[in-house]
Amino acid sequence: MNEVINDLKMGIVPLLQSENLFNAVVKSYVDEDIKALVEKNASQIIFACCFSFTLFDYLTITHMIHSNIAKDTAKVQLKRSLNGRFSNKTNIYLVSKYKKLNLTDFVSEDELFDTIISDLKNFDTLTASALLFDLYNFDDFRGYLSSHHPVLTKIIKYYKKYDKEVVGNGIYKGSSIIAKLLDSKCEQLAYNYIINLINSEHVNYSDVTMIGGGGSNLVFKIGDKVLKLGETRNCRKIFINHRILASLVRKLEIDEETGKELFYAEVMKYIYTGVTEEERDELRNDLAKQGIIWEDDKLENCGYLPDGYDNECPLKGNYDEVLANVENPLYKEQFNRRRKRVVVLDSDNMHLDTTKLQKY
Repeated sequence: MNEVINDLKMGIVPLLQSENLFNAVVKSYVDEDIKALVEKNASQIIFACCFSFTLFDYLTITHMIHSNIAKDTAKVQLKRSLNGRFSNKTNIYLVSKYKKLNLTDFVSEDELFDTIISDLKNFDTLTASALLFDLYNFDDFRGYLSSHHPVLTKIIKYYKKYDKEVVGNGIYKGSSIIAKLLDSKCEQLAYNYIINLINSEHVNYSDVTMIGGGGSNLVFKIGDKVLKLGETRNCRKIFINHRILASLVRKLEIDEETGKELFYAEVMKYIYTGVTEEERDELRNDLAKQGIIWEDDKLENCGYLPDGYDNECPLKGNYDEVLANVENPLYKEQFNRRRKRVVVLDSDNMHLDTTKLQKY
């Protein structure tokens, strides 16, 4: 700390010590001499912060604005540095976090980031995810995540690469399951699913691609399989039906110590989409005849079974959450003779209505 103060006295602003510079600048709250040094070197400090623009740099400029030190210049430069990097919600959170820091004591990087992670764990997952994606823009916070949450870091990278339009606009919606992975148990479980599929499919980590992501789920292609990680499911039970892609694994992970629900994991075979509207309509009508109401009948939610794939569900018979097994053997035989066997990929928005059941 004394070295930084000496540098300020000499008019030298340490460009690569954002954490120490922040701690020196906030001492101006309680030390008039340091405040005078900060005011004297304000333009250099602002330049240094905008040059590196770590999370500590952001907080340093924020302090200068609130302390009325080169306020107008600091505001202009802060706006340029932000340049749409994160939302007002994140800005409000960081300012409130900054105000809660004990500015009479030295604040270390781990201390600051650990308290932020603790905050995010206590927020609702949608808010936590949005803040997490915004904070990921800061090099120092990204480095912290990489060392403390390597799986989460990988998944954020997948998400950013997947959702290029969102990243391009600088508005990260994220996915609530990502915030769940801040919990070390969730992160380890997610890693186990990913690494087990990598090993069984004989592919590399770099071959994992993200092919879907919504507000509460992530979908990865790993070899010939698809892994879905979801915060929750609209339909908690599965349908076993020849017109619905079979789940090879479908499990609700639960914290054994607390009984708290963590996330859903589902593994399915990867199949190709590109179904026509007519094929989709035939699929929906066929399901309706069997009493299954399909409410999310988007074209991207159905695809073609490959030749020779029997679509049998290994969970059948020993899975205690089976909702309905309404296969018709004769109709299934006819179905299997079709050149293009169109099936539902995502059974999360289905329910059974036996009043609509028809005889073939």
